[in-house]
Parts: sequence; structure tokens; C-alpha cells
Amino acid sequence: MALLNLRLMKKALSFGYLKKIKEEREQHLEQAGIEVTPAASVAETIAMLRESTFDVLIVGPTVPQEERDRVAAFAKSRRARVIFLYKNYIKGAESGDALISVDGSPDDLIEAVNALTA
Repeated sequence: MALLNLRLMKKALSFGYLKKIKEEREQHLEQAGIEVTPAASVAETIAMLRESTFDVLIVGPTVPQEERDRVAAFAKSRRARVIFLYKNYIKGAESGDALISVDGSPDDLIEAVNALTA
């Protein structure tokens, strides 16, 4: 039965550059029952997307637009939904499935993951 439960867990790939904030975000997601895999670079994110299946890719607010677009396009080619996090404003975010302000509650991100993977 444990294997069945693991397969039903939502899987998120978390890519970003602000380590402490990213770790806190990942901890909140895991407490909500979402399996989180961290990634710290574009290359690592793409490699993880190649190696495993994820329901959603979460891209941190300091990831430059060019990198954000690159990982988002690859994630979508692997059938993962994409959430962009932003601080104050974001431009060129058309490839995201959801935009979430980092100034909001951690529950906002959890709700977005659940909505996109329902």
C-alpha cells in the first residue's frame, strides 16, 4: 500500500537561486504532501526533467527570463505544468501556467500546485 501512496503524491521540481528561501518553500510543499526535488541550475533542472516525471516545475523569482523560458519550454515538452514565482513584477511570463507572488502566503503556492495537478 505504501507504493500506491507514493505514486499518488504530486511531484514538483523546484528550481531557483535563493537557497534559504527555496528550502523554506520546499519544506512547506513537503509538509503539504507534495514530493519536492530541488534543482540549482538550468542544466540540473533539464537533467532532472529528462530522468524523471514531474507534475509541476516551480521556477524561483531570481531566475533570469531566458533561463526561465528555457526550462519552462522543456518542462512543457515533458508534460509538466509550470509555476513562475515573482517579486514585485514579472515580464515575459507567457509560458507559465501560473504566476505566484513570493510575498504571498506559502499556501498560495500549494493551492496553485494542487489546482494545476488536479
